Amino acid sequence: MEVPDPLFSASGSDDDSALGQQLAGDLVPDAARRACDDAHLVPEAEFHCGATLASVTTILLARHGETDWNREGRWQGWADPPLNETGRAQARELAAQLGSTPFDAVYSSDLRRAHETALIVAEPHGVPVVADPGLREVDVGSWSGLTRAEVDERFPDRERPDGETRGEHLARVLHAVKRIARANAGGRILIVSHGGTMRALRAHATDEPAHPIDNCDVIELHFRDDRLTARIG
Repeated sequence: MEVPDPLFSASGSDDDSALGQQLAGDLVPDAARRACDDAHLVPEAEFHCGATLASVTTILLARHGETDWNREGRWQGWADPPLNETGRAQARELAAQLGSTPFDAVYSSDLRRAHETALIVAEPHGVPVVADPGLREVDVGSWSGLTRAEVDERFPDRERPDGETRGEHLARVLHAVKRIARANAGGRILIVSHGGTMRALRAHATDEPAHPIDNCDVIELHFRDDRLTARIG
């Protein structure tokens, strides 16, 4: 199943002067990481304010499993390499880890590496996976398929001439996640996406210091009062 995102469109020009810092900052190459050993999950949250009980939507964000481009340290962006065998094994490990965690809905980026990961994780739960292009990785334009060394050689100023800016990327994925959360108010949702997308959402919602997100890592965010926030409680 796939749903269109009204804010999802072809990439525009990249005029963000801060993009030259992305290589060392929020955006790092989709390098291969260890599998699924840092997820910290808690039961679905509720927020109490006096006598009023306000429901909280729990969002579990998971990164896809490894691809060959991850292993080779290549920027992926909107390119669509599939999971490799290590990535499928990581997805099965994540499925086992989340086996006792119920989901009301499962969404994924429409790129194969995320969608296949979501299908593997959702299968034991019998929950369908909705593919949503709004959850894609940042569009890295001309950097797609290149290694860090190749980027340094071809773009010595480390500025991309195309693709999405960090602001455009955040606006797109935040719109998608809020739309999904509103449609599943008070529930628990699994969203399988990408490292750059997860870092952007985490930085927006929390004051947690930036750190890498490995393949099949999971982070938990909450949605309350139409705002994406750090975990409550």
